[in-house]
Parts: sequence; structure tokens; C-alpha cells
Amino acid sequence: ANDYFGIYHNTTSLIEYSNDLDETQTKMTILHEVLHALFFERGLRLQVTKEQEEVLVSAMENGLFALMRDNPKFVQYLMEA
Repeated sequence: ANDYFGIYHNTTSLIEYSNDLDETQTKMTILHEVLHALFFERGLRLQVTKEQEEVLVSAMENGLFALMRDNPKFVQYLMEA
């Protein structure tokens, strides 16, 4: 078994995640790793420690996931051209 649910590879810009997760865990893990990717791509990783990044990413993951899950019309609105 993996020691992680997912990982973002900044050298290839790929996200890898465990096959042992249920559907909700998979979605949350992908969102979590996308947030890590944004931290890297936007240079935020240089501003915080790895521990601080993990705390911030986890908080944003949980908040964004709940927001999107609980407000599908809002998500649909954001996605409209």
C-alpha cells in the first residue's frame, strides 16, 4: 500500500493517486493535489514550509470540496462561458 493518497509531480506536472480510495476520497485527493500544483506553479511553495503548505492545502481542499458539493448551481455558474 502507498504511504500517501496522492502526489503531485512538479517535474512532469502529473498527479498520481492511490487506487485504494473510494470515489469521494479520489475526488478529494485529486483536488488536494491540484492545490499543491497551484502552490508550486504560482511560486507559493517558496513562501511557506512543507508543513505549512500541507496545512493550507488541506484546509482549502476541505473548504472547496464542501462548497462545490453543497452548491452545484454555483459550480455550474462558474463554469458557464
